[in-house]
Amino acid sequence: MSENKVIIPTIGRRVWFTPDPRTALSGFVCHNPAAPMDAGIVYVWGDRCVNLDVTDHAGNHHAFTSVELWQGDCDRPNGAYCEWMPFQKGQAAKPDDIKALVATALAELLKPGAIEVARNPPQGRAEWVEHMDALDQAATAKALDKPKALLKFGVALSLLKEGVKVARVGWNGKGMFVYLVPPASYPAQTGAAKEHFGEGAMVPYNAYLALKTVEGSVSTWVPSINDCLAEDWVVVQ
Repeated sequence: MSENKVIIPTIGRRVWFTPDPRTALSGFVCHNPAAPMDAGIVYVWGDRCVNLDVTDHAGNHHAFTSVELWQGDCDRPNGAYCEWMPFQKGQAAKPDDIKALVATALAELLKPGAIEVARNPPQGRAEWVEHMDALDQAATAKALDKPKALLKFGVALSLLKEGVKVARVGWNGKGMFVYLVPPASYPAQTGAAKEHFGEGAMVPYNAYLALKTVEGSVSTWVPSINDCLAEDWVVVQ
């Protein structure tokens, strides 16, 4: 969408005010003509004309009536005017951005393999769980058919549970990959384990993720938030 979208003014909203450099007002302090002043809208004449309570650069309040609200879709006014702050312009742009994200998500959902699952919308919580599991299985099957496809972490995690090795394209280390070590029992090796479980005892271990490092060693691995949000996961053959 255009960044010059007209934003409808309402009473109480804040704007930036730029005074007329050709007009000197008694008690009005302006230290820098290029620095806007904080102002609050107190009355709305229309989409491009408002009354303002302006705070000058010394913190004094001044009333200005019928001030042009510049929406950015024409040349800047020569006299006094006000405008929206960059943050407000960014907020106004979000609805269209959200629509685009929803459209992208729907397109992803309706790709071949997931469309049959999504055709009958689930009703209850349990059905939703089954529904999402089915979508996850469809995405996993698709990833196995195309090993070079870039995957989201959720799909990569499902592949790990199936015994598949995965890695991120964004990792610099050559030969690194992650795999799932299933739960198992191993003989006690350390003094602490032997003291607690007994000499020669089998120590039960829960499942964990392991990382094959560049050096060829293996370490336990916990994904970072960047790993969880990344969409550059691939299957390692």
